[in-house]
Amino acid sequence: MNLRRLVYIAVVSLTTATSAYAAEGAFDDKLLGDVGGMRTKLSDVGVDVSLDYQGDVWNVASGGKKRMTTYLDFIELRTNLDGEKLLGIKGNSVSVSLITTDGPATNASTVGSTQGISNSEVGSNAVRVYEAWMQQNFLDDRVSVLVGLHDLNSEFYATPISDNFLVPTFQIGQSMAQSGVNGPSVYPTTSVAGRVKVKPTAETYVSVAAYDGVAGRPNHTSGTAVHFGKNDGLLWVGELGLTPKAADTDSEVNKLALGGWSYTEKQADLVTGNPERSQGAYALASARFYHDKATGRDLAAFLRGGIADDSTLQADYNIEAGLVANGWVPTRPDSEIGLGVSTMHNGDNFVNSVAGAADRNETIYELYYKDTVARGVSIQPDVVYVVNPGTDQVTRNAFVVGARLGVSF
Repeated sequence: MNLRRLVYIAVVSLTTATSAYAAEGAFDDKLLGDVGGMRTKLSDVGVDVSLDYQGDVWNVASGGKKRMTTYLDFIELRTNLDGEKLLGIKGNSVSVSLITTDGPATNASTVGSTQGISNSEVGSNAVRVYEAWMQQNFLDDRVSVLVGLHDLNSEFYATPISDNFLVPTFQIGQSMAQSGVNGPSVYPTTSVAGRVKVKPTAETYVSVAAYDGVAGRPNHTSGTAVHFGKNDGLLWVGELGLTPKAADTDSEVNKLALGGWSYTEKQADLVTGNPERSQGAYALASARFYHDKATGRDLAAFLRGGIADDSTLQADYNIEAGLVANGWVPTRPDSEIGLGVSTMHNGDNFVNSVAGAADRNETIYELYYKDTVARGVSIQPDVVYVVNPGTDQVTRNAFVVGARLGVSF
């Protein structure tokens, strides 16, 4: 998709936002509102359908591998079903997501960062079934069981405060993101999972999940592939956490969690080639430490870190930290400013296995401003600076500017 397509979508979105639909009160966060009451009618019987678009434009202003401008886009159609409203099954829910992506391999061809630049970028563009799962809750929602195609990062290794950063390691740290034969079960390729979550109290939880150890099929990149190979093994993930409620919000902005993961199928040692266990752990904390109810202004911070066995993986640890401020721009109550840093460290085995000299660290700094410009339409200018991209001692530090258009129809 080229830049003309981006301009077209932006113009249509802003024009539609001022149409007759914009006067409706329901679904104020959607471009088309309640669509003449149709959304409310569907929701009343347990069906919620959403259509979201996001487009990224990126320009490598200096450094990296190549100076150029690229455009990436992503569309998601998601349907959520309430089993109680539809079939009278209390505590039952179903979610199905279909995604399509378009655009070049921006990071690989222009920046060369190990951690990546855009969380929209994929290795191969395709139409995919992203998630398709059923969840059943028990004991007044204190216990839930989920089965199906599932993005583990929607629940594990997640800090809601860092969701709007565009560098992907602010969502899942490099130590875990690099794992697995075809990556863990995360965007854009997920695997079949079974997850159990228990909430002993309203503010504590324990989650354990088992995922097919090979997400999709490594040699099948043109669409959705659910394949259970005899040597896939399982990816086990567990997390326990504390989520004390913050005032005036339903979001779990305050969070303290510890997690761990391990593959049952061994992988090749980077130096010797011998089969070794691939596993790791992580910790995360986030908190809103300032909130002014009168003005709506708040400040929040997060700190995350992960470690991994470096015998089979490149990075043996990663650290991410950041600050997010909401409502501080005058007359812009939906404005958000984020500043974060993400760093990864190469393990001994990787350094010893590469033909040329490899440095130890790659560090990325990101600064963004996000704002709602019309109902259901947001823009997000973004600046990224990559220190030592690819840790190859050759690629120069990269200064990248970008912007994301988000449209929730």
